[in-house]
Amino acid sequence: MEQLLKSSERKEGFQVYASRWLILIIFMFVSFNQTLCWLTFSPISIYSREYFDLCDTSLNASYDASCSRVNGKGQDDIDLMLAWGGIIYLLSVPVFIFLTFDKGLKLLLTFTATMLVVGCTLRIVPRTFLLSSIAGEKYDLYIVHAAQIMFALTGPITMATPPRLSATWFAPSERLMSTALASSSAFLGMAAGFATSTQIVRSASEVPTLLWIHLALSCVSFLLVVPLFSDKPPLPPSATAPTKPRRGRSDSSLDTRWADFCHCFSDINFGLVAFSG
Repeated sequence: MEQLLKSSERKEGFQVYASRWLILIIFMFVSFNQTLCWLTFSPISIYSREYFDLCDTSLNASYDASCSRVNGKGQDDIDLMLAWGGIIYLLSVPVFIFLTFDKGLKLLLTFTATMLVVGCTLRIVPRTFLLSSIAGEKYDLYIVHAAQIMFALTGPITMATPPRLSATWFAPSERLMSTALASSSAFLGMAAGFATSTQIVRSASEVPTLLWIHLALSCVSFLLVVPLFSDKPPLPPSATAPTKPRRGRSDSSLDTRWADFCHCFSDINFGLVAFSG
């Protein structure tokens, strides 16, 4: 890691480090995994309903209860697993907007990577090793919903932190590219989720294979974040880089933050970008 902190540019006390690309790649990988795990069951909804025993697999099953029917019995649970993303995002994004400025990037990304590992573990370990013999109750399904909520809780972090990551590590001339790459990794995870899930899972018995793959990826992201990710470089890349948390301001109060929030939306250009997104 020390070798990566060698500067590639230096001017007037500011320094741009080669390790910024490693930091960006780690962030992109975590963001990629977050949307990949969140989208797990929707592309393979027919097999997911059968895997969780939400529909009838027998040949004489009614059309409404049959697993072969698209949007049939049990589809509501699969849709809710996906919907947790929007529900939790709406509830938690105001909190994480402030945390993005008050807390270090490593703390937030470590929290994200930890939630991914815990969520992926909850989705597969209880059903595979603990709850497979319990009949008549959907304990495993409730645990999977809890895991999906964990994934959704990390969504605001991966979506709100790319601008701060760019401002902290990259020179002004590189920030547009770095922000675009960090933000696009989440959408790449969605695309990969649709493309890979349908190729890996061809029957309900293959759903655990996909879950184990996601668990392995989440463990890799955690092992990358903890030893290699850093809050900020030893020297800022430019005069506009954030040098200390927002809480260091003497006037940092709820009223001041609300005034700053209102000031942003008083700018017509900011308002157009915010509402068009």
